[in-house]
Amino acid sequence: MDSYYMGLGAGIGAGLFLYAIIVLIKRKRGGCAKEYDERQRAAQGKAAKAAMFSHMGFAALGIIFCADGGPAWLSIPAALFFGIVVSVCVYAIYCILHDAYFEFSKSPRSTLVMLAVITVVEFLLVGRKAARGEVLVDGVLDLATVMSASCGVVMLAVLATALIKLGLDKKQEARDEES
Repeated sequence: MDSYYMGLGAGIGAGLFLYAIIVLIKRKRGGCAKEYDERQRAAQGKAAKAAMFSHMGFAALGIIFCADGGPAWLSIPAALFFGIVVSVCVYAIYCILHDAYFEFSKSPRSTLVMLAVITVVEFLLVGRKAARGEVLVDGVLDLATVMSASCGVVMLAVLATALIKLGLDKKQEARDEES
């Protein structure tokens, strides 16, 4: 087995282990149950529908684009991963814009900090690969670089959307209090 795949597996395993620890800590502190109202659940359903259709549209464009073998610089796994990331981005942004992303009476601060940290880490990984000249391997975009770059862009878009939405909500609350 190649050391790259062993490292990739170790990274995924470490991420899953860290996630399990966080879930266990949250459960001991009061549970992981999300408290969304009916309006938020309905908006999340519409977001899932929008994400599914965006993924289907992306897949259709991918089929058309790659029908004759596709571009030489993009691998099929990279394109498929990017399609998944696009649909996750559509879901998250739709939920944020329709107030279905954060629970009521909960501060989104920890989520926003986590998004910011993930964004910075992903872009640092892409920068490291670019500095080493490992973005293109044999003329094809490196899958790990595509994954990091697309996750970083999505996290940045979600973070920006959440911050803009929170700012607009605060302005609206201030206007409501004045009147």
